[in-house]
Amino acid sequence: MNLQKLLGINNVVSQNGEDGILEGLFEDLEIKNGYGVELGAWDGKLYSNLYALIQRGWSALLIEGDETKVNAQKNNLQKWWDKIESHSGFVSCEPEEKLDDIFDMYNTPTDFDFLSLDIDGNDYWVWDSLKKYTPKVVLIEYNNRFDEPVTITYDPNFRFHQTQYFGGSAPAMEKLAKQKGYELVGMTICNMIFVRKELNNGKFKTFSVEDQSFFSNWYSPRGSRPLPTEELKMLVKV
Repeated sequence: MNLQKLLGINNVVSQNGEDGILEGLFEDLEIKNGYGVELGAWDGKLYSNLYALIQRGWSALLIEGDETKVNAQKNNLQKWWDKIESHSGFVSCEPEEKLDDIFDMYNTPTDFDFLSLDIDGNDYWVWDSLKKYTPKVVLIEYNNRFDEPVTITYDPNFRFHQTQYFGGSAPAMEKLAKQKGYELVGMTICNMIFVRKELNNGKFKTFSVEDQSFFSNWYSPRGSRPLPTEELKMLVKV
């Protein structure tokens, strides 16, 4: 099955049509009433990759560093709030802030169904630090300005400041995914969707950013807003 053909279909609130891909993916995996985690959950609805699934009966853990947005989550998800947990705080790779520790706190299933990771910062490092948990499907934001396997330097105090210096590139995310045993089955202009290889087993068409005919659809260097030299020097090749 080519999940890319579902891009934009049945979209509810996702930013770039990811809802359609996720709907088809979980239907084929026969996952109903699953468990999802959204990291960078915002107000629980705007551009959410989990909201449509919550509407279908999923349980969820929402993680957000902006307390104002955390407070808005209950209003937006009141109908399903009994199946939702909300964690207020930033995530890093440090003790008590890393995902393994947060998931331990909320008794997250080790083999949970879906992780959406979009924090405009240490995305690569945060996923890399996840050791005890193996979500079946991972959606992660990437920085589409770069076509080399690079990411920002890890900084536990990093906060996004509306510049191009954030996250990791698509080649970096794909490389990390392969190391963790995942395959790329869907992609939008800012997100990549991976499924564990043993769960895919040929079920979904896989892609690679090494295929330039595919990757070029999403690569956007935006040369009119180049990184300052000092930030370019801080990029790490992985």
